[in-house]
Amino acid sequence: MRCLDGVADGILADPRRCHFDPKVLQCPAGDAPTCLTAPQVEALPQIYDGPGKKIYPGILPGAEAGPGGWTAWITGTTPGVSLHLTLGIPSFKYFIFDDPNWDFHTLNFTTDVTFTDNKLVNGEPMASVINAVDPDLRPFKRLGGKLIHYHGFSDPDITPVNSINYYESVVAEMRSHNGRHRDHDP
Repeated sequence: MRCLDGVADGILADPRRCHFDPKVLQCPAGDAPTCLTAPQVEALPQIYDGPGKKIYPGILPGAEAGPGGWTAWITGTTPGVSLHLTLGIPSFKYFIFDDPNWDFHTLNFTTDVTFTDNKLVNGEPMASVINAVDPDLRPFKRLGGKLIHYHGFSDPDITPVNSINYYESVVAEMRSHNGRHRDHDP
């Protein structure tokens, strides 16, 4: 992995600045515990990229190993036991599709993400209930609120890119309102 922070210390100060070619991990032949098969190498960029920037950003390099890393959250110790699957599948079965027999292999990103966002919960679209992405923090600020937002770069569950995107959207939103309404709206 080549990182652009200029320090050869083994620490990823900002994994977004690292360039990693998973092909360097591919087994020369077959499979072994110390290397990856060709399908595994093909899967890595998809995990790092995520299911599309408009849906959700990918997981950053650097959180693969260690306790609570990819083995716990993404790959599991055996197929079908990762925490993402054990938390996500019941949510879709019982909360989104109301179908205990729903099979995650049938998930269609083109239609099911839109369906999930638009499904009504107590008369409100699901997206407004489960997505904490409103960048307009003016009401919070007016009430005297102060926010400390922290997210570690090695989080293998919720990508830190999501927090970065949210922070940047809040900054843009607050700047746009402060520029237009400086005298009237804090």
